[in-house]
Amino acid sequence: MYEQCLCPTVASIPLMSKAESATPRPLLTLAAGMLITGVLGSIHAFSVFVVPLEELLSAPRAQISSIYSLALVCLTIAVLIGHALYRRLPPILLAAGACLAAAAGLVICSQATGLGALWIGYSVVFGTANGVGYGYTLQLVAQAWPQRKGLAMGAVTAFYALGATLFAKILSMLIMRYGIGTAYLSMAGVLLGVAVAVAIMLHIARASYRGDRDDSAAASGRDGRLLAYLWLGYGLGVVAGLMAIGHAAGLVVARGGVGNLPVLGAMLIGLGNAAGGFLFGWLADRWPVKRLLGLLPMLSAVALGLLISTDDAVSTTIWLCAVGFAYGAVIAVYPYTAPHYFGAQRAAQFYGIVFTAWGLAGLVGPWLAGRLFDMSGNYNTALLVACAAAVASALVSRLLPNEVASS
Repeated sequence: MYEQCLCPTVASIPLMSKAESATPRPLLTLAAGMLITGVLGSIHAFSVFVVPLEELLSAPRAQISSIYSLALVCLTIAVLIGHALYRRLPPILLAAGACLAAAAGLVICSQATGLGALWIGYSVVFGTANGVGYGYTLQLVAQAWPQRKGLAMGAVTAFYALGATLFAKILSMLIMRYGIGTAYLSMAGVLLGVAVAVAIMLHIARASYRGDRDDSAAASGRDGRLLAYLWLGYGLGVVAGLMAIGHAAGLVVARGGVGNLPVLGAMLIGLGNAAGGFLFGWLADRWPVKRLLGLLPMLSAVALGLLISTDDAVSTTIWLCAVGFAYGAVIAVYPYTAPHYFGAQRAAQFYGIVFTAWGLAGLVGPWLAGRLFDMSGNYNTALLVACAAAVASALVSRLLPNEVASS
């Protein structure tokens, strides 16, 4: 009798275990996504390499800066065309593979003795892998959290910003103590560890990606108009943040900042970026997206106006944080517009097109701010241009429809 009572209980254990193991775990997918973007965000800590590379290679700053500029171009192209890859490879292979490829690019950098190897390793390999990992992660977590996709996408963009802030500090310490090559190798080791961790997490989470099978037939006249409005609004909306990020330390110095204050300004803009991404990613699930696209650029314009109105270094660091906050909110909400207006299965394709506006703004914005500074001797003209761009972005958002995609 004891055996008859025991056997059904024992037999039921494996069946329950299998059922539990077959259940998707979206929270684990989100955690893996944040881990991926957190470590890939290190690409935006490139400024810590500028002076050491100048000394090592005896190259002018323009040539050193071209490494990062080309990396942004490759990153943008990868987001643009990545949708063709997303539906063909399983999440484990694509996500972990992006981290492994990024690590390989940094290993090439660690052995570099000239600009050519850095262009290949950092710009092409690391930049392309970065774009694939970032673009794919955004769409993967949005599909894992269909009712909370704003929060999910905001979280991964926020960790991208946090990664840039955190690794700027870590890499600068490694460069100072051990040299550039060791810093690149250390970062490659981190990416290798993340690749293994992400593969395990996505396997346990049973993550999956659903993509459209025929992208060529996805566009329509309505889609074209929407893409034009979103592209223009996004590009104008991020110019301010990208100009400020590229010149944060220089802006504080120009206002009389000394000691650690310029570094603090650069770090605060990164922290503001992350905070804006978290908060407005969460709000995107609750507020009309069109209202957010009009509000956030105006928030940026106000912060820029406050920056123009002060010449005090301490106040400048505070308002830089506000500019970073608005920028982080913009880059969190605009990815949400892709599934919102075009549907989840076409989101990756259309967001890739909209994202090219960020790439163009990333190339033009910081360069324009530097050019205007050279002409005037201060950043006020650049800040006025950024403020005007933010207002224009808010006006463009009024052209967007209120309706959402049906799928």
